[in-house]
Amino acid sequence: MCQVSSDEIVFAFKSTNNYGNNIYIDNVSVDKVNAFITNAGLSDLLSPKGIICDGGGTGVPKFTLTNNGTATLTTVTFNISIDGGALTTHPWTGNLAKCGKEEITLPATTILPTGKHHFLIYTTNPNGLPDQFTDNDTLQSTFTIVNTVNAPLAEGFENLSFPPANFIVENPDGATTWERATVATHTGSGALVIKNYSYPVDNTTDILITPRITITNADSSFISFDYAYAPGLNYPGSTVLPWIP
Repeated sequence: MCQVSSDEIVFAFKSTNNYGNNIYIDNVSVDKVNAFITNAGLSDLLSPKGIICDGGGTGVPKFTLTNNGTATLTTVTFNISIDGGALTTHPWTGNLAKCGKEEITLPATTILPTGKHHFLIYTTNPNGLPDQFTDNDTLQSTFTIVNTVNAPLAEGFENLSFPPANFIVENPDGATTWERATVATHTGSGALVIKNYSYPVDNTTDILITPRITITNADSSFISFDYAYAPGLNYPGSTVLPWIP
């Protein structure tokens, strides 16, 4: 191996043969990166995201603040917007060394209505100065607020409006999802269906979420529902296409 100075570097790819597989290497590249003095960042958004069932329609921001700059981070401002609305600012003071990180919990956001929402947070003014690298300043998520109702809950999907009041449909891919149908009903004229047979994509998830149900003065609770499905043209199966119940 050759010797190099402090501002030089050498890489070596060492292969030891033991009658194994061939090894291929391509596109070797070495580039330089300048360190930034002020570079605050955000990572690991823990909340709000997903389904929030706290019953109050709030979201508590929880995330990780990172110091990616060379100077110790002592102040920074968090800027938050919900659903594209006006910004709220939260000043932070502390002592975060280079490469340090700290989990942050901010006060709960404003009371929000039932349904889906968009959360945006970004940092500004690290140590009272412009951030020299802004690509790591922002986190965002979507989350859903679930409403609260008192038991008993009964839903027969008779109303033409869908989803029913206080129910939420999660449809991440924006394709086929849960909908109201008027066939295969057990009672009345409405039912719930998802058309998996004609779904254009495999291994997707679609969720119908009930409201949060408060149960008082009871020692047990029960859930029941009627279920039906079409087994398809190959029912009851064959040695080539077995039927899986």
